[in-house]
Order: sequence, then structure tokens, then C-alpha cells
Amino acid sequence: AASSPYRCSWDTRSGADGGYELRAVATDRAGYTTTSPVLGATLGIVILILEFGRLYADPDASLAPLRLSFRDYALATQKMYASAAYQADRQYWMDRLADFPNGPDLPRRQQEPAAGTQRFTRHAFTLTPDEWTLVKRRSRKLGVPPTVLLLTVFAEILGRWSRTKRFVVNVTMMNRLPVHEEVEQLVGEFTSNVLLEIDATREASLAERAQAIKTQLQSD
Repeated sequence: AASSPYRCSWDTRSGADGGYELRAVATDRAGYTTTSPVLGATLGIVILILEFGRLYADPDASLAPLRLSFRDYALATQKMYASAAYQADRQYWMDRLADFPNGPDLPRRQQEPAAGTQRFTRHAFTLTPDEWTLVKRRSRKLGVPPTVLLLTVFAEILGRWSRTKRFVVNVTMMNRLPVHEEVEQLVGEFTSNVLLEIDATREASLAERAQAIKTQLQSD
């Protein structure tokens, strides 16, 4: 690896199009930079890092071509629209539309912002390894995954500020359907979104809310 002409770097800063930047630069020839939002999918990131690592260690290595492409995957999933399972899922959501809540009604600095003044700010908070261990330990005691516990806390904060206590949050889910044996080796946009209903109209403990969110996610 030390003799490889390539230098690979992984940049976790958001790119111009909202994706992440992965750079492979050849020291004795022109390099290139790629930026793509599909890198935001965790498994896609792992696949690319492993493949770049292999080529970094052995520039003459060749990667075996896949029989399946992302286009093939997309076409295969479209055929599922005619299945009984898809129609049942669609009916599940249609039946909920009549009483389906909106997003949280959060306070604004002004009721009608002037055109062009809306801004979005990303806030980040990083847990230490010890703190994350405590979160996982707590989630095990509650019988929910750590991600559900974090989602519960997020929903609790929204509920404190929202004027309406029934609302939905947009949850991004990974959705690689097992249509082919090579699907786990593809890099592509496999995320989908679930509109998760949050009901904070009654008093409940954090454990009860976490269990309710877990149950709703499983149903959805």
C-alpha cells in the first residue's frame, strides 16, 4: 500500500449537492473528485471505501462486474406495484388519510415570512463513546433500538414546542428490497421516507412513548 500511486481521502463535509465527497488522487497523473448524494447511504459508503481500499493497495486489481445494475433494481421494484402486498400497503395508508395529522406546528418569529428569507441551519451534537454506550444500555432496558430512543427524544422536544400534540415527522429509512442476490453490493439511492405519527396528547413516560413509536414504526 505504501508504494501505491494513489492517495485516497474521505471528506465527511456535505458537498454542494447535499452529498459527501470521496476523492481519489493519483500522485503521478491527473486526479479526480466525485460528489454524489447516494454516498449518504451507509452501505453504499462501506462498499465504496472497501473497493477504493482494494484499488489503493493494488492499483492493478480488477473488480468483478455485477450482473445486477441499479436500473435493474428500480425496474424490478416497479413490478411490485401490481402485487397484492403493495396494494394492501397502499390501502393501509389510504385508510389513515382522513385523520392523518400534519407536521408539528412550531412557533415562528413572524407568521408569514417574506419571500426569500427562509433559511435552514444544521445543528450537530456529538456523543462521546461513553455517552453512546449509556444510550445503548438505556435503550436495551426500554426494549427499543437506540435509534428509536433518539427519535423518541426528538419527538418529545417537538411536542413541547408544537401547538398541536398530534403530528408527523419524516423518518428516512433504508429500503433495499431482496430482489436479487447481488442487491447488497449495489451503490444507489435506496432510502425511502415514512411519515411517522406522533401522539403526545396524553401524559406518558419516556419508556411508554418509546414503545408506542416502536410499535407505530413496525406497523408502518
